Amino acid sequence: RITPKHDRAGKGVYAFAGLTNQDDTMSRPAAAIAAGFGIVGTGEVESLDLVTLDTEPSVVGHIKANQWYNAWVVADMAAHVYDLYIAPATGPGGAAALPRSSDKIVMHQPFRYAVSKPLHGAMFMCPTTDTATQYFQIDEIHWDGNLINAQ
Repeated sequence: RITPKHDRAGKGVYAFAGLTNQDDTMSRPAAAIAAGFGIVGTGEVESLDLVTLDTEPSVVGHIKANQWYNAWVVADMAAHVYDLYIAPATGPGGAAALPRSSDKIVMHQPFRYAVSKPLHGAMFMCPTTDTATQYFQIDEIHWDGNLINAQ
C-alpha cells in the first residue's frame, strides 16, 4: 500500500515494484525492473495511477492510498512478457493466494529490457526527492518460480 506522509503533503508519489535479473540495481534503480509496475500521482488525491514501466508509461488502472493490495507479476520467460494482477486486500498478512483471472489488469506486457537469464530478484522502490514521495509499504513477498497458470 501507499501511505501518505503528512509532512510530504503536496508531494508526488513515485513508486515502482517488479522483478529483475540485474545484479547491480543501485546504478540503474527503477530501470532495473524488467517486469512490474509503477504507481504515480499526487499526495493530495486518493486515486493513484498504476502505470507500465515503458519509456512512455501507460495508465493501466488505479489504486487508492492507504488501501492494501495483492499484486502478482506473472512472467513468461520464453515469450519475454508478463501479466499483472492487482486486487484489494483486507489487510497485511495471511497466506499467499493465487490471483483470479478477474484481477488481471495487464496481459502480455513486454519486458522492459531483453533478458538472457531468469528473473531472480524483486525490487520495491519509492525514491525520495524534493518533489516526492510517500511511504510504499510491503507486508510480505511470495516467490513461486513454478507458477505457470493463474486461476
